[in-house]
Amino acid sequence: MEKKTDFKSELVGVFGHPVSENPTVVMVEAAFKELGLDWRYLTIEVRPEDLADAVNGLRAFH
Repeated sequence: MEKKTDFKSELVGVFGHPVSENPTVVMVEAAFKELGLDWRYLTIEVRPEDLADAVNGLRAFH
């Protein structure tokens, strides 16, 4: 695997409601570390009625 030369972490994750007790972040972060990936997994609290706005906001980050 080629070593990164920048300081940007890749972000992946899940929108949901509720997500506060979602244990997948622990498992996914451990897998990223094991694979040597500079990635972060986010669990983002988004109510169903706000999902379209959340997706549009995510698109703004490209």
